[in-house]
Amino acid sequence: MEAALVKAKEEAGALVKARSEAEALRLKAEQEAVRVKVEQEAAQARVKMEMDAKMRAEAEVTSIEEEQKTIKVKAEHLATLTKEKAEAKARDEAAVRIKVEKDAEKNRVAQEAVQTVAKAKTEAAAAVKAQQAAQVPEIKAVQHVAITRSKPLPWGKITASLIVLLFLLAVLLPYVLPMQGYVAQIEQKLSAQLQQPVHVGHLHVTLLPQPKLELEDVSMGGSQELKASSVVLNFNFSALLSEIKAIHNLEINDLILNAEPFDKALLWLQTAGGDTHYPVARMVLQRVRVSDDGLSLPSVNGVVDFDGQRHFAKAILKSEDGKISIELLPQQSRWQIALAIKKGYVPLLPDILFNELTVKGELGVGEIKFHEIDGNLYGGMLTGSAHLTWLKGWQMQGLVNVKTMQLHDALPQFGIAGEMDGDANFILRGEKLPLLAKAPHLDGKFLVKKGLINTIDMVETSRMPTRKVASNGRTHFDELSGVLQIDNNKKHLRQIKISAGVMSANGYVDISENKQLSGRLNVDLKIRADLGSVPLVLSGTLTEPVWGTKR
Repeated sequence: MEAALVKAKEEAGALVKARSEAEALRLKAEQEAVRVKVEQEAAQARVKMEMDAKMRAEAEVTSIEEEQKTIKVKAEHLATLTKEKAEAKARDEAAVRIKVEKDAEKNRVAQEAVQTVAKAKTEAAAAVKAQQAAQVPEIKAVQHVAITRSKPLPWGKITASLIVLLFLLAVLLPYVLPMQGYVAQIEQKLSAQLQQPVHVGHLHVTLLPQPKLELEDVSMGGSQELKASSVVLNFNFSALLSEIKAIHNLEINDLILNAEPFDKALLWLQTAGGDTHYPVARMVLQRVRVSDDGLSLPSVNGVVDFDGQRHFAKAILKSEDGKISIELLPQQSRWQIALAIKKGYVPLLPDILFNELTVKGELGVGEIKFHEIDGNLYGGMLTGSAHLTWLKGWQMQGLVNVKTMQLHDALPQFGIAGEMDGDANFILRGEKLPLLAKAPHLDGKFLVKKGLINTIDMVETSRMPTRKVASNGRTHFDELSGVLQIDNNKKHLRQIKISAGVMSANGYVDISENKQLSGRLNVDLKIRADLGSVPLVLSGTLTEPVWGTKR
């Protein structure tokens, strides 16, 4: 019996020991499993952090490269404008220098001609007097001699002398005769024809190699709305003998137009070319530019053709670099206008680079109606229409539509990438043309697909709502949509909606004139529905946004 008890105690002790060992093994296994899980989670966290860091670095590199590209393009554009201004200044200085030298040369030739004529008159008078004195004895002797025959005249020498004399007159006459006395008559005739005051500074006439009338320092209009350094009228010799003095080529150099009466200037040019007694076949325009303080426009060259009935037929203007071309066609009392820009900026929108832009419209009194606007920019397409008026201050209103535009290329400062579609109505107002785009008004909507938002990981931030600072990283999304309102350079993004698989968000963002940010997004996670909406608060600036959580 005692042996049985001893054996039972031993078995019970062994059982307890086995259970203790089993429990120890279980605890050890659980601890090992926990350790492995912790190490795996830590490894996953490290991998994710490394991937996020790599993606942020790539995004920063991409952003820096895009900003450098944008800065380079703007620098090239600024260099081009600076070069054009320097070249224009050099041309103006050269023109003034040439004019001064030309006037000095003309004065010198005129003085020499006057001196030559005076000297010739003096020598001729002396020769005649000497000849008369020498002929007195001969005349007395010849009176007693009968003349049987006369000597023949040297007609060849006489003809050659007359030709030389006519040539000298053609060359010297414009310098000898006082041409300035005809300026007042020309001003009166042009003023009556154009029904605008016309001023002419100087007048020059040249007969060789072809008849040419040159007017210098010409201005037109009560406020000198149109000015030119010179206007040259080229005739054929047949026109000198005809009642109708046809001008086969009229050159206008360094033409400056005021922006506001642009339609009137076109009408004046049309009237100038349609005179009955002085019809013009073609106008050649050199270095035409629109003058307006605060607006830098490139100068253009071009031609204006007139038909056989002295009607304006067509005008074609092109910038010296070939990036801008303008075509004008008359249509009753209006003008058809076509503008094309290649790889350049619109003067009123210097921050938008167009690969190609075509604008077609109709120019009337105090207005232009742009019926078709088509452009390629930042990988996308732009279409629209607009109406520009300037009789009571400058105003433009219209609508635009964009498709598949790369948002990061167009607006790198926003830190959002993706293909954007959108449309908007806009109104621009300004007292002067350069002020037209200073305070825009715009209402539109947008949709960005398959993109990302830099500087914040919204999913990770929403999973840890107790943290006051948002997690750095990027947020990939399927769609981002909203409404954009711009009022006096203040931007308001309303009805923002973001969908990104397990995450969705909605809210608003405001951007002040000095690029200060404010806004709020409410983020919902499908995998953590128990958390509810996590509010993210936006502050900081456009270049350095700051996200935080608020519960």
